[in-house]
Amino acid sequence: MSSGLISAAKFSTHVAGTLATRLLMIGSSVAAGIIVARWLGAKGVGELAVINVAVTTIVQLGSFGLPSSNTWFIAQDRDHFRAAAVNSFLFALLIGSVLAIVLNAVAWWRPDWFGFVPLDLIRIASVSSPFQLLTLISLNILLAIGRIRDFNALDLLGPLLLLVNALVALVILNEDLHELVKLNTIAGIAVSVVVGCLLVTAGKKLANANWRVDVALLRRMITYGLKFHISVLAGAIIFRADLLVVNHFRGAAEAGVYSVAT
Repeated sequence: MSSGLISAAKFSTHVAGTLATRLLMIGSSVAAGIIVARWLGAKGVGELAVINVAVTTIVQLGSFGLPSSNTWFIAQDRDHFRAAAVNSFLFALLIGSVLAIVLNAVAWWRPDWFGFVPLDLIRIASVSSPFQLLTLISLNILLAIGRIRDFNALDLLGPLLLLVNALVALVILNEDLHELVKLNTIAGIAVSVVVGCLLVTAGKKLANANWRVDVALLRRMITYGLKFHISVLAGAIIFRADLLVVNHFRGAAEAGVYSVAT
């Protein structure tokens, strides 16, 4: 078989694997939503949706296009791998922590914006913000080095853990939303740790450059990433932020029903 046919077959395999991963992610999310709705009702679904949307929106906002630019810069020159990985790690922890503090401040100052979802739930969920930002930024590094299977597996891991958490917290332990949010926060942190370990392992095999901070490279990557960031962020806001509007005006129960549609 020629190299062209091998490459085409490999590409088709990756496409099929990615499609299957997306379908499994959808199935996991739907199943988790059904469990939450069955045990906590529409109000519980709405409160959980508001918490998730608030955290994921600030994570998307704080990425500054680095997921796209990581893929581009590392694919162009793998010597950027280690510096980009270190930059991503420090950027995610710093910016993610700042955004988590801002989210808590806004939720304390204007609780009506969140439909009076308990502040302690938002506080617990916000702990995962820097880790979710790290996962979002770092996963695309795996794409840049051709680790498609690892990318899909880790992308699927998050929704699967949310499903497992719903089963454990609500069905097995018969706990409430507080326990579920705690488990989801731990899951977000765990996924980021796995991603970080995988990147370190891959970096030892692929790159000869030093593990170091490269401010000049980070500046170039952010400048490049911002070109795509606005359009990506706009899409996220359109499909997510409207849930906060429904929750604000109509309450958590109707937001829960609306979240099923979105």
